[in-house]
Amino acid sequence: MRESGATPRSAAEGRGPWRQRRGVIRYLRPSTGAVRGEERFVLTRAPDGSRTVRSLSWIVDVRGGVLRDVTYTVDGEWRPQQCFTRLEVGGMFHGAGWLVREGKLLLASAVLADRGRIAQQVRLPGRFAVIAHPVVLDAWQFPAAYDHDRGGEQRWTVYDLSPGGEGYDGPLGWVHRNGGIFLGEEPMTAPAGTFLCRHYRILPDAFASIDVWVTSEDVLLVVMDWPGFDARYELIELRDD
Repeated sequence: MRESGATPRSAAEGRGPWRQRRGVIRYLRPSTGAVRGEERFVLTRAPDGSRTVRSLSWIVDVRGGVLRDVTYTVDGEWRPQQCFTRLEVGGMFHGAGWLVREGKLLLASAVLADRGRIAQQVRLPGRFAVIAHPVVLDAWQFPAAYDHDRGGEQRWTVYDLSPGGEGYDGPLGWVHRNGGIFLGEEPMTAPAGTFLCRHYRILPDAFASIDVWVTSEDVLLVVMDWPGFDARYELIELRDD
């Protein structure tokens, strides 16, 4: 079973105090075996525990092709802090948006190709997560909002940057209820290797359930199965810089 190795001292000195990991996730259509897209991400972790993911993902079989560029930051307690999204659909600009957390408010602003500039302000409940829609981030709602001590099925509020679920819409979000359950730890194998994973089941209000296996303290996706959308996502590369 794979474990992350130590980063050489010279590499760590070259990038300062930040820990860095990078990986690639393949998007699959299980019914045909077709590769339908890919996601490349870089994760940095600061000494205060905050994490930032920079993700570039593309899907070739939806709306003439989707290109989604996201930078998303959480603090050391996994609370959403900032997110930038730029979206192209069918080779054309679809929209760009920015959100920032200020105390108990989430402030969002977007420029959409068909609607112009729009701003939102959302008052945050106690348990809250952002779904930014790189799949590497889909399970980050659990450390943000799920009470592992209590366990069982739970519900929470999310600000969702793709109401359609497959990343072709947005980047202005909407607020809705979401939920999930922790099903335990188990090994999971993907092209990148075999990892000891935490198995979660996402229970959306609007879609069929989604199973996701994540590894390490960074909650990195290894495999995600979404039968309702005939979609599977697999980690094919992971390395520490």
